Amino acid sequence: MEILEKESIPSLVGKDALEQERIDTLLIQLGGTPNFENIGGNTSAVLLTAVAKAAADTLKIPMF
Repeated sequence: MEILEKESIPSLVGKDALEQERIDTLLIQLGGTPNFENIGGNTSAVLLTAVAKAAADTLKIPMF
């Protein structure tokens, strides 16, 4: 939870959710490994799902 509150979420605020590759790169940099090992699989899945939902909302389309 701490990594979400102190690093991951603040680094995503203000980013364009439609730029998924930039978001992925940012999360990889935060995690320090190419497979999100340091931030955890569940944390990365939650963050990427939230970004996808934000992008869908921006485009006014369903996420599924």
